[in-house]
Amino acid sequence: MTSVQYRILEYIYRKETGLAHTYSWYVKSIATEMGVPESTAKWCLNNLRGMLLIEAGSALEKGIPLRLTHPGLVVAKGLSGPLSGRPREDYR
Repeated sequence: MTSVQYRILEYIYRKETGLAHTYSWYVKSIATEMGVPESTAKWCLNNLRGMLLIEAGSALEKGIPLRLTHPGLVVAKGLSGPLSGRPREDYR
């Protein structure tokens, strides 16, 4: 995983407050709050979905809220925990 993907996964973890937000909401929110292009946000979210760390709707399944899967939750908690530091790029 890249450092941006780590940051986005942690961002999703912090934003999950019981309110359901869609993939497109997260794309716009990530782009605005993290200062990355929407294309980068989409690329990272698609990769996180491919790694089965998140579940979300698609072009065919609109309106399904984005959420962390159990493995995604474990990784995100580890990133946000007391021992978390900056992820190393060579861990990809």
